[in-house]
Amino acid sequence: MKHVAALVILFAGFFVLARGNTDYGPYGYDEADYMFAASRGVSANLFDSPTLPLPQFLQMGLHRGSRSEMSEAIRSANDMVFYRHWHGPLYIDWLEVTSRFASSEPAMRAWTYVFPVLAGVWIYFAAGFLGAALFLWSYPVVASTELAPHQLFALCSLATLFLLAKVMETGERRFWYGAVFTTALAFCTLEVAFVVILTVMVCGHLVRDRLHPDLGLAAKSIGLFVGTVLVIWPAAWLKLSFVKAYLFMAYLAVFRKGAWGPNITLWDTWWGRFSTSPVQWIVLAVAAGLMIYQLAPVGNRRAGYHPALPFALFAVLMIAATFRVNSQFPRYTLTFFPAVVVITAILLKEYNRRSLVVGAIAAAAFVTAYLEIVPRRQAHDPALYALVNLIRDNHLGDKHLLVPQGAIPQIHYYFPATTLKGYPDETAIPNDLKQMGVDAVIYGGNPVRYRLGGVAH
Repeated sequence: MKHVAALVILFAGFFVLARGNTDYGPYGYDEADYMFAASRGVSANLFDSPTLPLPQFLQMGLHRGSRSEMSEAIRSANDMVFYRHWHGPLYIDWLEVTSRFASSEPAMRAWTYVFPVLAGVWIYFAAGFLGAALFLWSYPVVASTELAPHQLFALCSLATLFLLAKVMETGERRFWYGAVFTTALAFCTLEVAFVVILTVMVCGHLVRDRLHPDLGLAAKSIGLFVGTVLVIWPAAWLKLSFVKAYLFMAYLAVFRKGAWGPNITLWDTWWGRFSTSPVQWIVLAVAAGLMIYQLAPVGNRRAGYHPALPFALFAVLMIAATFRVNSQFPRYTLTFFPAVVVITAILLKEYNRRSLVVGAIAAAAFVTAYLEIVPRRQAHDPALYALVNLIRDNHLGDKHLLVPQGAIPQIHYYFPATTLKGYPDETAIPNDLKQMGVDAVIYGGNPVRYRLGGVAH
């Protein structure tokens, strides 16, 4: 009964924070591409059919034409890996299934909350009420409602880390194989899963005296990982699609500024992460200080490894790997934030019986999240609504259109019969018109305008 009451409190608070927080407008840039990929069916995403062969992809990358030229070339090939934005297909498969039960854009976005709910339940039973509250009642978790694979990746990586903690505690191989399986799921979700793989390898090495690794363990582990990926994403091996994903992410990190949203500074990124979840970060600092103080005397050191070690190792490695991902979007924080929360819960586990302490911290987390989330409640983009309505109302859904580069995914998803050419800014329009014939030119901004037959509307 105690657990039921605790879960009711946790999810009641989560519902209050999440209610009305999903955008109810048309799909945005990334969302439209994901939904188009999902509309192609599971088989197309399993086998990445079609996709550019790796040599052709490399040749295109080495040529390094303009962003619009590369986008147009890859879109013209209907490249499935491109439409997934170089991620694995597991989340797209989820979209394909859930789209059958959702009748609108906000309903589809609401399905995203399934992943933090499952993660919250796991955290509660593995790390206590405090950990689940710090996770569920946080800005990054509640505010990440757009269609994107980061919530699923957070669930997969958390599952791996909890299983690794059990491996380090018991040395039992069943937990090790479970961690290998969930690592494969993470690999089929986001390319930053290489951090999960590295964490598994390091933790396995640290507990080799308990795990007793041998050729049998290595063969079964590799077979389980490769086999799981082969079932979910056979093209990863057959067409080396995962290589293209990692190469493109490296290209974004090195060559493209503002690849993950508006170009903001490192300071702005991290100040935004702290200021939107101050309780979680402050309590983590306090918990780490208490642990250092308690373990300082040599006589107080315990044999074995601290259960927070897999989470701490993962968090450090993930922050280092995504250090250049400067963005105000909370979904990018989800790659490491859940691990940070669990570290805090584990370090303060002995305080779980002190209800006043736990209640005060949880309440503070809820209040700060509420104050951040409510003023930022999602609202539809009127310009995007206007764009969709303009094309529909003026019967341009099967025409050859010259459109803003950033509007191509949305127009392509909602009007797949259109033929699209993108322009980076309006100064490029005259030159594009000289080189090609179009039925209409659509101008961005608000209000949205179009030109048909030389007449502006």
